[in-house]
This record gives sequence, structure tokens and C-alpha cells, in this order.
Amino acid sequence: MGEGARAANAERIKDYGELRVYRSAFEAAMRIFEITKGFPGEERYSLIDQVRRSSRSVCTNIAEAWRKRRYEAHFVSKLSDAESEAEETRVWLAFALSCKYADSETMADLDLVYDRILAQLVTMISNHKIGPCRPAYQQSAVADTEGSPTRPLSHSPPRLFGPLPFPRPSARLPAFSYRSPSSHAFRARRKSDESHGKSAPPSGATESEIRRRVEDLFR
Repeated sequence: MGEGARAANAERIKDYGELRVYRSAFEAAMRIFEITKGFPGEERYSLIDQVRRSSRSVCTNIAEAWRKRRYEAHFVSKLSDAESEAEETRVWLAFALSCKYADSETMADLDLVYDRILAQLVTMISNHKIGPCRPAYQQSAVADTEGSPTRPLSHSPPRLFGPLPFPRPSARLPAFSYRSPSSHAFRARRKSDESHGKSAPPSGATESEIRRRVEDLFR
């Protein structure tokens, strides 16, 4: 199946239940459920429980991968988990065959089913960048008229907002010293000068004039 056919097929898929790999895994899990009903009771909490759990986990991981398909890492991770669960199911089926809990024909057929499921999962993992199930910003590069990509593939959504520029202070505040007209030392010195009859700086004097008069007082 070519890339165009895969993309057209993906457009028709609206839910994970429509995936062939999911339907195959679900049917296989139900077959295992029916077959394990005939297993001995002593295997109820060991082989029966394990093979039922792993076969159903294939389906649940595929469903989770579908819901997380917009996030590449999560999508591939869940498909990898489904692949691991499918292989685990094959191991439990091999144990059931060795213990003669089921006939070899049934076990061989189930093994073939899971072999196909594994092939489909591996294909999905290998081609996870193809198809419209990924968001627009994660699609393959758009090709121009000559067939060369004009837009690189992006693995992260576009930023809605840029970095917030926090304004920096335009100038440092003047250091607090006794020469400042608002300092306690200046007010105390002014009060002392007034009590001794010395002239105080006029109220409308500039800061440079006040600073010069204060310096003269301390000389």
C-alpha cells in the first residue's frame, strides 16, 4: 500500500475500533477467553489470568495509542507496549500447548494470528509519521513542484505566545547617603544649623545646590 493509499485509508478511520489490528486483537482475546475456560482450575490465578490479561492489554494499548496519536513519543510508546503484550501472549500460549491444555491446531492458529498482529504493530510504529492522524504541524514536509520539501518536520506544536519581555529598570536608583536631602543626617544637620542661625538652603534649590551647601557645612 502506497503513501497516498495509506493516507486515504486513515481519513476514513474515525475510531480505533475500525483499525484492523485492533479488531484482530479483540477477536483473538475473546478466543483465548473461551479456550481458557477449559483449562484446569489450578491455573486460574497463573496461566489463565496471565494470558487473559496480556491478550486484553494488546487492545487497551492500541486504544491508548490512538488517543495519544497527536503526541509522537506517547503514540510510539503505547504501540510498543501493545507489541510487548502480544509477544507475551504468544509465550503463554506456548506454555498452554506444552501443558496440553489445548490442541496443537488451535494453538498454532492463535500463534499465527498474533504473528500477524505483531507485523501490523511494527508497521504502524515504522510508519507513524505518515497519515492525517497526526496534527497539521507534525505532518510530513510539504513538497513543492519539484518534489523537494519546502517545510521541515516539526515535532512540537507551534508556540502561541513568545517569551514575555520583562522590562528592565532604565536607571539605577541613587545610593542612599548622608548627602541626600531626604537622609536623617541631612535633616539633623539642617536642624542644627537653623538653631545656630545659619541659613538653610531655600526650598526651591536644586539638588546640586543643596549637595554643595551640605559639603560646605562638613568641611
